[in-house]
Amino acid sequence: MSRSSNIKLLQAKHVELLILSSVTALIRMWVQFIHRNIEGKEIEDMTTTIAVSGATETQKKNRIQVSNTKKPLFFYVNLAKRYIQQHNEVELSALGMAITTVVTIAEILKNNGLATEKKVLTSTVGMKDENKGRLVQKAKIEIVLGKSEKFDSLMMTAATVATEAAAGGGEEKKKAGEESKEGQ
Repeated sequence: MSRSSNIKLLQAKHVELLILSSVTALIRMWVQFIHRNIEGKEIEDMTTTIAVSGATETQKKNRIQVSNTKKPLFFYVNLAKRYIQQHNEVELSALGMAITTVVTIAEILKNNGLATEKKVLTSTVGMKDENKGRLVQKAKIEIVLGKSEKFDSLMMTAATVATEAAAGGGEEKKKAGEESKEGQ
């Protein structure tokens, strides 16, 4: 190789190193910027809340993070009733395709007179796609429902009806047993 070829090769390597170090510096600055802007804030996915940079944010006691694949609809409806009973309100939260499930749960509770709508928040959340490994935007909804004025009386009525049905079922079985003995 000639001396001019070596110089050109060295210059090319030097340019590559400069570009690489510039890109590295830009990435480092970007990471620092992100860290400054999210420190103490939460990154949420379907099931957990992760605290960033050592901030310890505990899961809200009245939040239900709904998935449209893990549990049946009425599991969440009954859980929301229990949370309303315990905390006087419930926060329903979901991402992506589970949003329709959250809206359905809220509408069931409202239409049955058990809850009133306090707040609805929508946003998008950046999440890493497990298959493609890239950042994708997911729609997010949070619905806060409060205890209705009729909640306690409706729950009492439902409990009474359930108790009577259980007791009545036993009486009907007794009568059926007595009738079958008489027929013999």
